Amino acid sequence: MAEQQKRMRTSSGGSTSFSASSAIVKREGEVEQRVVIQAGIQAGATAAPTDQQGSTQGDDSSKFMIVFVDRDRWLHCAACSGPLKTPVYKCGAAGHKVCCTCRGDDSPVAKSRCRACNGAAASFTLCSDDFQELIGSHRVACPYKAYGCRRLVSYLTVDEHRRACPDKPCSCFELAAGCDGGFLGSPRTLHDHLVGPLHWWPTRKIEYGKTQILDVLVRRRLLASEGEERVFVLAVAEDSTAGMTNVSLMCLRSSAAAAAGPHYRARLWSHAPRDPVTGVEERLEAEFVVESRESPCEIAVREGTLLPLQPKFLRGASRKIVLYVRIDKLKPMV
Repeated sequence: MAEQQKRMRTSSGGSTSFSASSAIVKREGEVEQRVVIQAGIQAGATAAPTDQQGSTQGDDSSKFMIVFVDRDRWLHCAACSGPLKTPVYKCGAAGHKVCCTCRGDDSPVAKSRCRACNGAAASFTLCSDDFQELIGSHRVACPYKAYGCRRLVSYLTVDEHRRACPDKPCSCFELAAGCDGGFLGSPRTLHDHLVGPLHWWPTRKIEYGKTQILDVLVRRRLLASEGEERVFVLAVAEDSTAGMTNVSLMCLRSSAAAAAGPHYRARLWSHAPRDPVTGVEERLEAEFVVESRESPCEIAVREGTLLPLQPKFLRGASRKIVLYVRIDKLKPMV
């Protein structure tokens, strides 16, 4: 078994070596965390490219060996239970492996006591270079793999990648009978959730570069783009102080996805009913770059991204707004 841990045969007949001090091959019936050890790259192969968060582009298993390890035993700090951060230390009393923070680099008192030993006196030694390298080479699937991200992320930087992942899901946060607001999903799946029987939000398909005419009677509605997984939220809010009704439009996506683009410009305009005396039909228009939010409940009317309408633009007892909407996709800067 020990020899099997040190060297495994690949399907191509070559061999792949890896440090076996922390890796074990999964046996039948065991349930363990799946990780990728970069040190197990097949001889002659090059490592897959990584981004600034230490994530590997794609899921190219030909360049990695997949093994199974006990995550709590080998990847988590014995003191704080969080992912081990290099440099990793080992206490002399029981061999607990702790991250540099839990060892207490800035505290002479903390350095002499092991939190995993209930604060008992202990001396610490730096783990071997091989172990430090092994910890740094672990790759795990992005936490948002279920939402479309196919990156293999460095275990040390998974939190950083989580914050910057363009596939971070959007959240509902809209309380309703049968929904606690905790729904997570891509913009398109969140759209389907909001228009479903729990919320019944109205929706409308749109095409970029074409004017859509909407009869707006509700506080919020969704606009779903044709041929693209993009969802926009049209929000209407009463400003009792100013005596205005404000209409705003924003894109439903994460901030990381918004940074990656594409970007959009919106034009909103409306006509007041024709004046019976003068025959004048007043028109009010606003044009702005569309902002993005991760939840429809974060969509708010904001100065510079709204169309403020006076009461004369509201029609009849229902206070309906006849709204013209055009969304254009901006060309990327060259």
